[in-house]
Amino acid sequence: MPPASGLRHLRAILLAPGAGCAAGVPLLNGLSPAEAGVGAAIAIWVVLVDGYTVTYGFAGQFSVGHAALWGIGAYATAIGMTKGGWSFWSAIGVAVVAGCLAGALFGLPAWRLRGDYIALVTLAGGIIVEQIMLNWSATGGA
Repeated sequence: MPPASGLRHLRAILLAPGAGCAAGVPLLNGLSPAEAGVGAAIAIWVVLVDGYTVTYGFAGQFSVGHAALWGIGAYATAIGMTKGGWSFWSAIGVAVVAGCLAGALFGLPAWRLRGDYIALVTLAGGIIVEQIMLNWSATGGA
């Protein structure tokens, strides 16, 4: 039985950023550090927007917690590379796991919420993550 049209579009939207970023990697070779930085930033924003498209565009749930999960992944990568001495790819793997665990931690209690309530829970999650990052000594906070 063929998949529903919506599921087919969802797969395409989820795979497109990864395929686009993978196809663009060879283009970064030979660029100045500034140009490569801009290309990397574009790839990061594409993936971030794609996640928001799934949440708000397909599920219709207004979420403001994407930045918190993005920050958790960024901090996990930075801490792994600076304090742990890990390679970039090892740190990225740990960052993915950390982001998934944090998403589950925030998502499971909010599983049945809809509308304004989910927006409030994700806003609170973002504030909690921000305060942890600002005040926890492991992240270089105050």
